Amino acid sequence: MGVRTLEKNRTVAASPPVGKPRRNPLAAGIILAQACNAGPHLPLIVLKSGLFTLMHSSSPKLLLPFMLALSAAPAVAQLTNGDFSAGLAAWNSIGDVGIRADGAFLTTANAGGIDNDASLNFTGNSAVPGAFIETTLFFPAGALDPDNAGGILAIEGSLLYRDFTVQAGQILRFDYIFYSNELSADFAFVLFDALRTDLESQPRLAPADYGYDYATGAKFFSSAPASETRTVRLAIGIIDIGDENGASALRVDNITLTAVPEPASFATLAGLTALALTAGRRRQNRRRAAP
Repeated sequence: MGVRTLEKNRTVAASPPVGKPRRNPLAAGIILAQACNAGPHLPLIVLKSGLFTLMHSSSPKLLLPFMLALSAAPAVAQLTNGDFSAGLAAWNSIGDVGIRADGAFLTTANAGGIDNDASLNFTGNSAVPGAFIETTLFFPAGALDPDNAGGILAIEGSLLYRDFTVQAGQILRFDYIFYSNELSADFAFVLFDALRTDLESQPRLAPADYGYDYATGAKFFSSAPASETRTVRLAIGIIDIGDENGASALRVDNITLTAVPEPASFATLAGLTALALTAGRRRQNRRRAAP
């Protein structure tokens, strides 16, 4: 609290200027940080007001909330039941698809004993022909065959899929493990934003769980940013290649959509933060130098 001298040994508290509210730099930093976490498209008035207050604060350290907001992880958008806590609600499936260890589990096993790993079928629904999966995904005939001309074909498999609206720039992410009873060409894939990507499907760890001999261990998938805002089909599948003998499986969990800030917006926020830091330090140095 400031003071002004009335007489030699008598002081009274100085009244704050009338009509000039005090700025609270800490509150400004917190509010600005919250605004940054809300998304990359910030109203200019929010930036100007918050940064002006921070630039005129007595301590550059009060910029910490804002700086942390800039460096924080991108916001994760909700994808209904992406963690499969509600079973397969909101998802469609064909073939042997169910819930195991709190994640979606897909196999290439038949229920009727057609292959020698029928005991690995755990839903009672047999894997379906590869051609049926291609039709479901609007793929051309033979799209899942590794070598159609050479007779290396997609024999059977299972599929988990859904349609939803993706926002431009969103990234699909999820955890997965691939299991198999053979070191063969069986593979898993994901379809997102009209782009098919084959997942790592070369199991080398033994022994594995659920009756399988090999597994990849825990893996993580991250897609390229969605090209535009539109309705897309997200599909995750597993395919048995060559013959019906030997089954493979895929466990999937924690499917999320991550919103990534636009580079231009992020650069602008970073530049404004640097400007505010510089101004805050200069102001602090001037106060220290004052008699």
